[in-house]
Amino acid sequence: MEALVKESGVSMPSDMNGQLDQSSSQESSTLALTSETHDFVHVPEIGIIAVPKSLAPEHRDSLIRHAYASHQAAKGVLASTSVIPDEEAPVLDTPTAPMPNLVPKTPVMPKAQPKVDPFSVPYYQHPEVIKALGDIWTRRQNGESRAESSFNINSRKPDGTPIIVPNKDTEDYSKETFNIGPNTTAIFHTHPNIMDPRPSEADMKIARDHPTLEMYTMTRNGIWLYKKGFKEPQLVVNNLDFLSPKK
Repeated sequence: MEALVKESGVSMPSDMNGQLDQSSSQESSTLALTSETHDFVHVPEIGIIAVPKSLAPEHRDSLIRHAYASHQAAKGVLASTSVIPDEEAPVLDTPTAPMPNLVPKTPVMPKAQPKVDPFSVPYYQHPEVIKALGDIWTRRQNGESRAESSFNINSRKPDGTPIIVPNKDTEDYSKETFNIGPNTTAIFHTHPNIMDPRPSEADMKIARDHPTLEMYTMTRNGIWLYKKGFKEPQLVVNNLDFLSPKK
């Protein structure tokens, strides 16, 4: 009996070690390929294979594997490993290549990463603000100076980037003058190492008087924040390691 491969023009023997019906074998040369006698199976890269319905299921699978392996052999693309047939199926002489899945798999689409709202990112996490913090900390000799330096955040750009406006250094001892405008939403200023690192009572009063204002202090132990509604200042950045670029 022959399994006729359409499109590729290849005919391949499959006598199945004498286990096939002898009467069918004798009629193979004149057997008409009809849906009553054959199933027509589509095999990727080959085309349509006519498989006799008289074959047992395990023999049908072996016949299809045989056809696919012969096609691969003709292309010179044999797999490095062979498919081991079921115990009851005849062992094929032709090395077998892995049979492709005849049912196309549904492609797995990568999950879309959630977009981060730039307006929800805290000011102190923006690169521009980190650079400005490094500048004022350097100007105050890493907190050793008794004077203070500061800058305002006057709202944000359309892309969420904070608008940084430096305040003029007054060189006053442990005191800083802030220029608060209608768009000022945050103030960052240094505290000398000899002072309490938290926002002072005067700092907190400014924040309470401006409901949308966030008051930050930069000290050697990190960055503190106070705003209206807080019972007390909170340490939002522990230490100043963020000023040193990672190697």
